[in-house]
Amino acid sequence: MIEEQLFVRDLFGAGLRSSPKEPVWQWADRNVFFDQKMAATEVRYRSDLTPWAREIQDAVRDPDVREVGVMKSSQTGISEGLLNVLRWMPQNFPGNALYAINSKEKAQDVSDKRLRKSIIETAGAALSNDENDVSTYSFRLRNMTIKVTGSGSPTPYRETWYRVAILDEIEDHEELKDGTSYDLVKSRFTTVPDYTLFVIGKPQDEGGIIHKRFVAGTQEKWMVPCWWCEQRIEFQQKHFQFSHCKNPITGWDLEEVLRSTYYRCQRCQKDIEETHKKAMVAEGIWTPTPEADRMRIDGKPSPAEPEVRSFHISDFYSSFPEVSWGKLMVKWLMATSIQPSETSRDDVRKNHWGLPVAPKTMDVTDATIQNLRGGLVEVVDGVEQVIGEKFDLCYSPETGDQMLNYLPCDPAVITISVDKQDKVLKYVVFAWALDGSAWFIDYGEVDDEDALIELRNRPYYVSLGSRPRFIHCGVIDCNFRKNTVLRACYKAQHEHGWSLWPARGGGIANDLKTRSLKETEDWVEGGGEITIYDFQDRSIKLDFYLGTVQRREDPRLWMPDKIPPVIVTELTSEKLITKMISGQRKSVFVHPDDAPPNDYGDCFKMQKGVVWPLIAPELRGLGSDSSDSSD
Repeated sequence: MIEEQLFVRDLFGAGLRSSPKEPVWQWADRNVFFDQKMAATEVRYRSDLTPWAREIQDAVRDPDVREVGVMKSSQTGISEGLLNVLRWMPQNFPGNALYAINSKEKAQDVSDKRLRKSIIETAGAALSNDENDVSTYSFRLRNMTIKVTGSGSPTPYRETWYRVAILDEIEDHEELKDGTSYDLVKSRFTTVPDYTLFVIGKPQDEGGIIHKRFVAGTQEKWMVPCWWCEQRIEFQQKHFQFSHCKNPITGWDLEEVLRSTYYRCQRCQKDIEETHKKAMVAEGIWTPTPEADRMRIDGKPSPAEPEVRSFHISDFYSSFPEVSWGKLMVKWLMATSIQPSETSRDDVRKNHWGLPVAPKTMDVTDATIQNLRGGLVEVVDGVEQVIGEKFDLCYSPETGDQMLNYLPCDPAVITISVDKQDKVLKYVVFAWALDGSAWFIDYGEVDDEDALIELRNRPYYVSLGSRPRFIHCGVIDCNFRKNTVLRACYKAQHEHGWSLWPARGGGIANDLKTRSLKETEDWVEGGGEITIYDFQDRSIKLDFYLGTVQRREDPRLWMPDKIPPVIVTELTSEKLITKMISGQRKSVFVHPDDAPPNDYGDCFKMQKGVVWPLIAPELRGLGSDSSDSSD
């Protein structure tokens, strides 16, 4: 009963307070200072560096706004701006507050490095950990409590009422057994008359929580006056100009892209230099999207909900040098043209454009695989052309060690990828050009690791009388019977001088959020240390199946004229579907129980997604006639 009385008293007292007249950002400009280690260039908080964040912070003072959704990119200062709300509240607008981010470690970092000093200095707060919840850090003040927590903790959503709650990086929050953090924190507002809920984060797939909350609100954009015509425009990727930085012979000059990327106004068609950006951005205003242009989900119209403001901001407006227009366009070129990757494209769109990505659709059929063959006649720009050259496999499981055909190219290197099963090891062999183009030249299965190591002596020839080429290096999946695989790799490396490396696919649990490989050191019993290459399985599958196979992206994968039926079957046995995971739509790969195996599919994806990133740095300095022997 006493707790209920205190709750009513606090709630009644909070409800009687009037909103202060000074905007949050003005108060922060005068009162918020950072440690030198937290701000390399500025000690005092300066709202003029991120002017778009001002009105978002000040939504806490608007009596007509209950929820604020911010769909943002990575370098926009929104998170720091909303921490100002927590710093400002004790002196100006007291009431319990919650800040929830996606992990306990990040919560501790925010608490210790970004809030502690400023709240102690402005409100005399003392920080103490919540004894009942190791994931939560509390600032206990005379007139309010501020809780900072990782999303996996249920306690903050059960204990008390909140006047303000900030859900940061909402797309990465763990779902609790009682529901999402968004649903749970909403339940703490049912009896609070003047609450404000801030939901912010970089978007993921369309239909994710931050995308939904943006669509549900006013959908406001930061509209800036053109340097020339002064009409208000939104910076959009499609209007950046850098095609003049490409030479017809040598290709893209990335240094020139960095120096000379500019923006072409979509209203007056005049060119805007990056030196004009700061002044334009300073004069920006938040403008709701017109009804006809509002973003939709699944094509369905969605009118703005009452008392919900939503905002979208991208790195195009940022003054941080690491996201200059030139650097952003280099990232885009790398992801789309120079080293095209489905995952990299998505990362740029989400992290820098601040936009969600459409759920993936995969249409890999028998015909899709057949279209990878060299020597096909296709119509390009209205003219029939022969694409690539026809070739056939060098070896076949049916003929054992008898070579059937010469190599289809003069390779820079020959590599192998291996998928270990219960009784056999399946393998695929590629021949590589320096630019990353690859030819599928050999496949099969062996009974054990010793037989696999013997494949290092299998010769491949470019032509009659040419010197033999051998498999230079490769990877083998070590998710199954890891110790056996590690011993085999150690033996190959130290007894035979053959670069066979263990690799291991996983997901976010492996701390892999991009397609980059991660080196993990392990120990071989009776041997020594060995490196395992971890990779994000979903990422390399997306790049392989949607890019390399479905869209036939460069650098090309070339298939022989007579593709073995087992290869076609296994490359088409895995499906990509869209399903709800933790309340969000996600594109996931599934292998139905009644489908054929996809072991050779795993070998192919490892060649393109693991082997090539490993060998590419080594090949950059080689000539076109380079090859290596394991002898």
